[in-house]
Amino acid sequence: MGDVCLTIDRIEEGIAVCETADGAHVHVLACKMPPDARDGNRVRLECGVWRLLREETQAAREALFAFAESLFDE
Repeated sequence: MGDVCLTIDRIEEGIAVCETADGAHVHVLACKMPPDARDGNRVRLECGVWRLLREETQAAREALFAFAESLFDE
């Protein structure tokens, strides 16, 4: 897996269940993820090391929050 971006859906029983941009699920050993990785974080595999994408994670959370708010504004 080269330069791959994923979103962590959940971490359970030592496995990070992640989602690709097209909705496919990928399982990664949680011990390979950054120690502060959490559900909803965006991560990228760079040179064999998983890195948190803090700005992308924040942008995705803000977009989701805005979408949720728009549902109640109707």
